[in-house]
Amino acid sequence: MRFVQSSLFILASLMLLVGLSHFVKGFHGWQEARGMKQQYLEELRELELERDRLKVRVEKLKTDEFTKEQLVREKLGYVKPGEIVYKIARSPQKTTSDNMLPLRSTSQIREWRNVRTGYTKKITEN
Repeated sequence: MRFVQSSLFILASLMLLVGLSHFVKGFHGWQEARGMKQQYLEELRELELERDRLKVRVEKLKTDEFTKEQLVREKLGYVKPGEIVYKIARSPQKTTSDNMLPLRSTSQIREWRNVRTGYTKKITEN
């Protein structure tokens, strides 16, 4: 009888330890999942803010003439007729690269005209 009681006690203790180890692993997994959920929620909030900013930008580009003009001036380098644009070189060294044109003398000027918008693009390259 004593043998049966001690073997049942050992068996119950082993089952308790196995159950406890599974509980601890599950608890750690649950904590990791909570942390990942918080990270994903934060990333989702940032993406929603970016989406809202882009929606506003698109709406402005569709309706606001000043925004369109600003974009054309910044990205394409267009200027209004009569305006003069000065390009200041930062480095006196001449350079050639796959991505850049070689620097030229200041006497060379390139002009493009956009008949549709009436803008003129003047760039002086060094």
